[in-house]
Amino acid sequence: RIGIVAPVVGFIEIEAGTAWVDPGVTVIDNISENLGIYYAVDGIETQNGGRELPHTQIDTSIADAHTITYRSTDQAENTGQAVRTLKIINPSVNSIQASSTDESL
Repeated sequence: RIGIVAPVVGFIEIEAGTAWVDPGVTVIDNISENLGIYYAVDGIETQNGGRELPHTQIDTSIADAHTITYRSTDQAENTGQAVRTLKIINPSVNSIQASSTDESL
């Protein structure tokens, strides 16, 4: 029996240096209420046993990509999981690459 309906999660793209707060996910279960969400960033559980919000673990001043995993387990031990990718881009590098590509055409 499945007790968790996993949310649909995609990716978010921000520019390096931008303040970012994780928008979170919603957990819905057909029986259990008030389920906790546990977080991992790049495969590593966040602080406080995975209860620390992901944005406190990510340095947005550096261009990079991070995988955020959201996990919740109901009383029947059914686990739902969703994954989101946060892409931190450096706009000056992207515009230089784009103009370099355009000039070679």
